[in-house]
Amino acid sequence: ASEITVGGTTDQNHIYCTTFFDDARDEMLAAHRWNFAKKRGFALETTKPLFGWDNAFTRPSDTIKVWGIDEAPDAPFEVEAALILTNHGDRPKAWATAEIYIANDYVKVTPDTWATGVAVIDGQYLLSGDLIYEVLVTHTTDTISNDVTAGNLISRGEGSLGTYLIAVAHTSDTVAADIAAGNLTPAGGDSEVLAVEYVYQRTDVDAWPVSARQTLIINLARMLAPAIKQNEEASLNLQSMLYGGPKTTGYLSIARTIDAQESGPMSVTTRTLLTSRRSRRGYYS
Repeated sequence: ASEITVGGTTDQNHIYCTTFFDDARDEMLAAHRWNFAKKRGFALETTKPLFGWDNAFTRPSDTIKVWGIDEAPDAPFEVEAALILTNHGDRPKAWATAEIYIANDYVKVTPDTWATGVAVIDGQYLLSGDLIYEVLVTHTTDTISNDVTAGNLISRGEGSLGTYLIAVAHTSDTVAADIAAGNLTPAGGDSEVLAVEYVYQRTDVDAWPVSARQTLIINLARMLAPAIKQNEEASLNLQSMLYGGPKTTGYLSIARTIDAQESGPMSVTTRTLLTSRRSRRGYYS
């Protein structure tokens, strides 16, 4: 957190504030589907779960809380050890020349067939049989075993396609040109991606709406009361002020209501339509 300036505090109180600030902020971010802290992005497949679900995806690095996946309001998922487990997900759309791409999207590319004595570039994918290799160093190929031993290649597992992250918004050239320009970043082998809607760790608190910022102030005060004031009762009173009680409406509920006023009406989609959409493979193609 950035330095907190509080008039008249001691150095120890300042330490308390900076110690609890990030937790107080993130707890409030996780408490609601805030419009001001909401993002849409793609999560990349990491592994296959041992059982229970088909796919496991790595959450975006700035995730506080995942609220929905695959643009389907009732798509089932669970978060386990920072992975999103679900039966949803699909391959990214196919890369093409002269297409306008948005940063942080993913594309799939057919790798070049591996051969000895060929010049290859860092970030290129090669296919040998049913194995995909990523080129780690620009070089002229030797045998696969020699190139792996030398650190020039790394296996990305079985498959037929390589996955790239769109690092920069641009109009595509050739794959080689886009790699050289830093527009494409290797993101693994034949991986699936998942559309994710989530609340991110928005740290510029000054840009939060006043109502949401007030919840952070109360929450921070609640955490600080036992340490600074040596007063558990004050902490409980602040907790009631924040979350409410049997006869009171908490400030968090008020802030949620204010935030919800900036959302349009939510449409209800029939089960038949959702089932039809889910079964249509190649959605991202």
